[in-house]
Amino acid sequence: MKRLIIFISLLFLLPVTVYAEITAKDLAKLLVRLELQTRAVIAGKFSKAEGDNKNFMIQHKILPAAVANAIFFGVVPQNTNNKAWVKMVVDKPRNPNNKGDTVAIEMISKLKKGNLEYVEEDLDDAYYYAEPIVATKACLECHGNPKGAQDPHFPEYKLEGWKVDQVIGGVVSKVEKD
Repeated sequence: MKRLIIFISLLFLLPVTVYAEITAKDLAKLLVRLELQTRAVIAGKFSKAEGDNKNFMIQHKILPAAVANAIFFGVVPQNTNNKAWVKMVVDKPRNPNNKGDTVAIEMISKLKKGNLEYVEEDLDDAYYYAEPIVATKACLECHGNPKGAQDPHFPEYKLEGWKVDQVIGGVVSKVEKD
């Protein structure tokens, strides 16, 4: 089935509206790729920031997961009449909004076990699509080692022990079929 969707451009603070008619499968793939690109842009800026600039980013939570969540958690469901979502799904999410449903959790398990570029599930009522989230050096500042130690920037959290190039979860989207 085709669906009309409104997207807000992720070209950082440039609100551009794009209209497109696409299938549930194509929409699910697009949502995942947009979230991954958003995370990559923020991670790149975060890893290059120093001193006051880095402190500003931390203080205002201009971090890959926080920015992507702020954009996608409200925008996607709102603009699809709650027929679609996209989120970062990991084993133990810091943000409860990123908890996956049963299908999403199974998908990230597959991504973490295999060297897969993506996983998809075409169910009767919905299409799911997921791509892996691979930890970068920027991720390790808040999620690295030693595992269980206090996060240096957000003391309410513990470091997860992630390593560079480790698949730590996936960006998963679900689009209901008409």
